[in-house]
Amino acid sequence: MTTGRPPVWKNIQAVQKLVDAYFETTDKPTLSGLAYFLEVSRQTLYNYSEKDEFLDIIKRARARIEVSYEERLIYGTQPTGVIFALKNMGWTDKLSTDISTDGLPIQVVSYHDIKTK
Repeated sequence: MTTGRPPVWKNIQAVQKLVDAYFETTDKPTLSGLAYFLEVSRQTLYNYSEKDEFLDIIKRARARIEVSYEERLIYGTQPTGVIFALKNMGWTDKLSTDISTDGLPIQVVSYHDIKTK
């Protein structure tokens, strides 16, 4: 016997209709706004994105929100909050590349070290 919380949603089509309805009600969607509209916590929304049957619906909703954030970042006048939101969605403004060391520290050899050997 398994115990735990009963599922919030059972019908995938009903969830899709709710998600679509949310996007029809706002021109500035957010993850918190979507969760509030669906009457669940953001964590519940994340948890449902890990369930195979809801994966596509939640991922597409997140992608729609990211598109909105990105548009506001590029075309808006106050990017700070948008940058914060995008970073929390996995975006980064820093790129690091390890070209040749395979993660090992680089040994620095100075001209003086070579000359004295």
